[in-house]
Amino acid sequence: MHIRRYQDSDWSEVCTVHDAARPIEVDNFMPGAAVLALEDVAEEDEFFAGDCFVALMNNHIVGFMCIEPPELSWLYVSPNYHRRGVGQQLVEYVLPQLGPDAFLTTALENTGGVMFYQQMGFRISATFPGSCQAYPCTCVRLTLPGSMRENQPPVPVKESLVLAGYCESNPGRAVRDAQGIWRWV
Repeated sequence: MHIRRYQDSDWSEVCTVHDAARPIEVDNFMPGAAVLALEDVAEEDEFFAGDCFVALMNNHIVGFMCIEPPELSWLYVSPNYHRRGVGQQLVEYVLPQLGPDAFLTTALENTGGVMFYQQMGFRISATFPGSCQAYPCTCVRLTLPGSMRENQPPVPVKESLVLAGYCESNPGRAVRDAQGIWRWV
């Protein structure tokens, strides 16, 4: 496997990887038919805001990752290449660039993804209301041990709070539990 910087000519293959893998990520809280293609969400979801890298096997893109240090903002691997070390190699490739305060946010319902990141050394530091394409979910922030982000309470967006049943008179708040994890209550 070879990892290199994203190039404009990679767009079509990156879209194919995303569009095959994204439904797996969100299948516990939204229907697969509702998942929008990368081509439709890239600008709004700030795909091009950071540095992107692609993983190639036999000259074909099998995974990609984007970072905005210290945040890992995108990571998708073609389902045909799951459990072959592609995601692991991508994360290991960018960890030095992310530094000790590396963090990411994903849906808690993305159990496979959460377990993967935990195996890569990240740990849950916060859970809070989230949403994806107006479908409610629980967001989870994962950080490296000792990251300054472990001590920062989450700040959910208003739309997510409303979807989770919070309102102006009861907006909820972040509280740290006995394990040191921020939870929205």
